[in-house]
Parts: sequence; C-alpha cells; structure tokens
Amino acid sequence: MNKIVATPKRYSLVERTPAASFEEERLYRKQRLAATFRLFSRYGFDQGLAGHVTVRDPEFPDRFWINPLSKFFGQIKVSDLQLVSHEGNILIGDKPITRQASSFIRRSMPLIPT
Repeated sequence: MNKIVATPKRYSLVERTPAASFEEERLYRKQRLAATFRLFSRYGFDQGLAGHVTVRDPEFPDRFWINPLSKFFGQIKVSDLQLVSHEGNILIGDKPITRQASSFIRRSMPLIPT
C-alpha cells in the first residue's frame, strides 16, 4: 500500500539589510553564534570539551568570537562568548578556550574569507 507523503516545506533566504555600525553587526553575529550552539545542543552535538564554533568580528577581521571551554552548548548566551586574536590570545573574556580552537584559528586564518 502506498503512503501519502507530505510535500516538503519550501524555504527561502530572507535578504538582510546591512548593519548601520560595527556594533550592530557584531551583536547580530554573536546572537546567531549563540543560537548555533543551542541548536547544536538540541541535536546532540553538545559536548563543551569536544568542539567550538567561531565567527569573525566585523570590525577586526583578525579576531574571532568563540565559546568558552566546557560550557554546555545548550546554555551559551551572547554574554558568554569570548573574543580571541588569531594568535589564540583571549582579548575579551576570562574563561579558557580549547587548545584545538586556538591552533585552528592560527592555521586557518589566511584561508577564511571575510
């Protein structure tokens, strides 16, 4: 017997108006980054020791926002994110980050487009 399968939903990308300032764009990126962690947690990718996700700072392209080490992904907020230089130095924040994250940022710096 054949089953009736629902038609998949159609999604479209919504064009976003450019941010008026670096601060506005930075907040937008940090909000999306924090939401990314919560989505990762929802789908089981929630080990704080197991990984990181970064986003480039809009004003300083050699700096990245990153999650702190061992913070549960489902609880990460914008205020938890830390600013890291491409050398791996923490510029904003006081929690440790994974060594893999800092070495990844240093190695991939020229490969990541702005």
